[in-house]
Amino acid sequence: IFTKTSSEELLNKSLNLLYNKYKTCVKCGSKNIWKIKNNFIIKCNWKPCSYKINALKKTCFSKFKIEMTKILDMIAFWIHGMSFKNISLVTNVSSQCVTRFFRKFNNVLATNYHSVKKSIGGENIIVEIDESKFGRRKYHRGHKVDGVWVFGLVERTPERKILLFPVAKRDKTTLMTLLKKHVLKNTVIYSDCWKAYSSLNTEFAGHFTVNHTKEFVNKENNVHINTIEGNWSAIKITVPKRHRSINYINMYLIKFMIKRNEPGNVEDNLLKYLL
Repeated sequence: IFTKTSSEELLNKSLNLLYNKYKTCVKCGSKNIWKIKNNFIIKCNWKPCSYKINALKKTCFSKFKIEMTKILDMIAFWIHGMSFKNISLVTNVSSQCVTRFFRKFNNVLATNYHSVKKSIGGENIIVEIDESKFGRRKYHRGHKVDGVWVFGLVERTPERKILLFPVAKRDKTTLMTLLKKHVLKNTVIYSDCWKAYSSLNTEFAGHFTVNHTKEFVNKENNVHINTIEGNWSAIKITVPKRHRSINYINMYLIKFMIKRNEPGNVEDNLLKYLL
């Protein structure tokens, strides 16, 4: 349950994050003379300049004529699993506006989150990798959804750090690019026998496979990818079937990664990728 106090707390945290981004006037170069006024307008205090800027201009909060506290409530309600329909009812924001906002929210969050390089693995650490399809196209009655392939990587450690990427293709180029960017070279990789993984031995400390057409655990070396496969059902529970498309999938995957990988409050951790 969210109260006015919780949205005000998020509002204050948003103000602090924005203030830290604008310590120097972008027009005159003066330092430490900015102050935040109402409506997120930041103004240079040096009178000859007095330059003003809307701090929300380059965020997903711009172009929406909705009170900032309502937007923050919408995000908080979504984080805790509320549907778009119920978010619309509780906040008194039209369903069309809620949908438009979260589409933009999805894109901005994905861009900002993935602009910060994240790596997993390391010496003596096993990383399991796998792909899973979210959603299916329906040609009969019901909402038609184009499914999205998601590439998952999870550490076999107590923290079980996880990385999740929607991919247009599951080919070698796509998957190897992500692996080389996000997995440390001294990592051991466990996977199934998908052909895109054929050259992993040359890129990482080791690569071991299990042939799922024959068995779930390799009897010779006890290799399996049950950790990542066990995560797929937990992830899919958090993604409504209607949102298993490229328009929304990133925000659900990122929420799952933030909850798993980053200590602290989910709202606070997510907010830093939006401002």
